[in-house]
Amino acid sequence: MKQFLSLLIVFFSGQLIAQQKIDSLIRIFEDIPGTTKDEIQSLNETSSKFSSTFPSISEQFARKALAKSSELGFREEQASAYLNLADVFRTRSDLTKALEHGFSAFNIYEELGDSGRMAVSANSIGRYYGDISNWENAFKYYNLSLQLCGEDIKTRGKALNNIGSMYHDQDNYDSAHVYFQKALDLALEIKDQPGMAIGYGNMGIIYLQKFNDVPKAVEYYEKSITMKEELVDFFGLAYSYINMGNLHRNIGKYQKAREYYATAVAYTDSAEAKWVKSAAYSRWGRSEGLAGNEELKNLYLEKSRKLQREVLIERQESELKQLEASYNLEKRDRELLISKQNLQLLESDRKIKIIQITFLLVTIGLLGVLFFLQRSRNRKAREMQQTKTKLLESELSHKTNELNSFTLNLIQKQDMMTEINTVIKQIKKSSQADAIKKSISELDQIVTRQARSDKEWEDFRVYFDKVHTDFFKNLKIKFPSLGIAELRLAALIKLNLSIKETSSILGISPNSVKTARYRLRTKLNLAHEQSLSGFLITFEG
Repeated sequence: MKQFLSLLIVFFSGQLIAQQKIDSLIRIFEDIPGTTKDEIQSLNETSSKFSSTFPSISEQFARKALAKSSELGFREEQASAYLNLADVFRTRSDLTKALEHGFSAFNIYEELGDSGRMAVSANSIGRYYGDISNWENAFKYYNLSLQLCGEDIKTRGKALNNIGSMYHDQDNYDSAHVYFQKALDLALEIKDQPGMAIGYGNMGIIYLQKFNDVPKAVEYYEKSITMKEELVDFFGLAYSYINMGNLHRNIGKYQKAREYYATAVAYTDSAEAKWVKSAAYSRWGRSEGLAGNEELKNLYLEKSRKLQREVLIERQESELKQLEASYNLEKRDRELLISKQNLQLLESDRKIKIIQITFLLVTIGLLGVLFFLQRSRNRKAREMQQTKTKLLESELSHKTNELNSFTLNLIQKQDMMTEINTVIKQIKKSSQADAIKKSISELDQIVTRQARSDKEWEDFRVYFDKVHTDFFKNLKIKFPSLGIAELRLAALIKLNLSIKETSSILGISPNSVKTARYRLRTKLNLAHEQSLSGFLITFEG
């Protein structure tokens, strides 16, 4: 009982200090207008210092800093305000909003390229994830914090402490001990009082749960409590007294446990932390149950459940109020805009109609231009095609005329040769002189050779190919057994020459031409009723 009374004396003296601190903070809040960067930084520093001790006061400082920094465009101070609000929401166990504000801070610091403050934000985000047992994301952000913090020992120590807490919550006491010890060593190195207070409390848990060393655990808990009293950290003190209550409950000292739980409940009143008070009542109820006090057990467990319900209801009410405030603000803005919108409505309609008419006229104009251009292109294409056709027809006509002229000359030449031949034969018959006969015989041979000259046929073939391209090639491919004489005859038939004209050109009798035509017909595999002339005239290959 004496121990309990001494604890209450400490508590009530702490209450007096707390009230003095609150009065001092209110004066500071009123004295800082937040019109400069330094003043906004001062607001954020005060908010950060008291986020767990006086969360309502801390929230006021953070919201003022956020409003002023947003108004003046101070991004770094805006991020700090988000981070402070995240810690306030964590104190109230509103982890959804804590995460939301934590990420807002992280994103701004990332945008600014401030790796040190990114490390602080990442550590806080990891802690929020840890509170909801999302170990994967918690470990991810703790590691990110360690990677980004560089030489910032305080942030490194917080991350190590949080990793230790994560392992502790998973009953991995060996790993928890390693990280708690590293964090405490760093806090002692730089004399970080908040870090030392947390570190001593964590080591007390380890010595109790891992080593079952009650005296050592009590020693660490008492060191933690002493430092938290100096820091006026009611939230932290509540947890420390819950730990002391758990320790004495586990060793069967239920009266001592009762005193510590009662003190924890008292501290949670001043810390505005119903969720922590709920935890204190829950542990207290279990302790009374172990002590055989079923009535007190049920009483405290019901108080714990009631507080949990109140927290959830308050959170829902807060969210509803925010939604209602947002709705009312939007409604007011809409009402203010209605008259202006009505005044602008006719003007807007007129402008829209002007735009529509202008668009229609422009569209019609563009379509007209496109139609004209397309029509012009089509006309030019037709003219080019007509010109090309005329050129081809002209060229073909020219080549045909050349072929006809050459063929006519060839016929005339052959006719002349035939006449010379006839005269020579008559001279041969009438002359008796051997010498004359011999000369005339030689002349006859020359004329006959000239009539069959391959050169004449080559020239003929050149002209013929200009008009009937690839006739000889295609005919030879389709009928490979055709000889040169038969190809010549086929060409003359294609020109639709008569048997007399053909015999004159080839230098053979008409009967020989008929015989040659019959042989050609056989090699072309023509049916009896099929016309040789018709086949060759239409043949293209």
